[in-house]
Amino acid sequence: LTPLQRQRYGSGVNPVRGVSKKGNPFNRWKNNTVPYTLSGQYSAEQKRIIRESFVTLEKVACFRFTERTNEPDFLAIVPLDGCYSYVGKVGGRQVLSLAPDCVADYIVWHEVMHAIGFEHEHQRPDRDDFIRVEYSNVEVGQLANFEKLSSHEVDYREQYDYKSIMHYDSLAFGRKDRRSRRRLATMVPLRVGLCFPPL
Repeated sequence: LTPLQRQRYGSGVNPVRGVSKKGNPFNRWKNNTVPYTLSGQYSAEQKRIIRESFVTLEKVACFRFTERTNEPDFLAIVPLDGCYSYVGKVGGRQVLSLAPDCVADYIVWHEVMHAIGFEHEHQRPDRDDFIRVEYSNVEVGQLANFEKLSSHEVDYREQYDYKSIMHYDSLAFGRKDRRSRRRLATMVPLRVGLCFPPL
């Protein structure tokens, strides 16, 4: 998540909305159960936040998160540089990075949603019906964050959700204006009266 997304999300967000990845059965977690390990580098408080984020996801999704015993496929949650995850199960020890400043419930939700198979909402194939991407405002090297996915890659039967935990905010990866030094909008809603949640 971007720093602005960290401000955007708070209590009351439904973390399970998003675009699910189509894939073969080998990319799915067996019995919708995700074994995980937490790095010993996390503090007791950080571990508590991560575990409580799992509890919230279990209440609204059809997944269970269990501490790994000897399962061959598992999430290894570690504090590397940044917040990121593979999309869907890749098999074996699967790294999910939560740097110390990423340990907040909404960031955990976002990255775990990737790990269980959800893509970004703003990358769905029909997104141009709902948002306009301002490519000229995107930071150099960040265009991949706005590439549309193929309809062969994802299942997007749900209504487009501007408030999804899997949708970047309107300033995500925006370059800074030379004069004001403020970030420029990279995405603009197309529906009259709609806007991204306030920052």
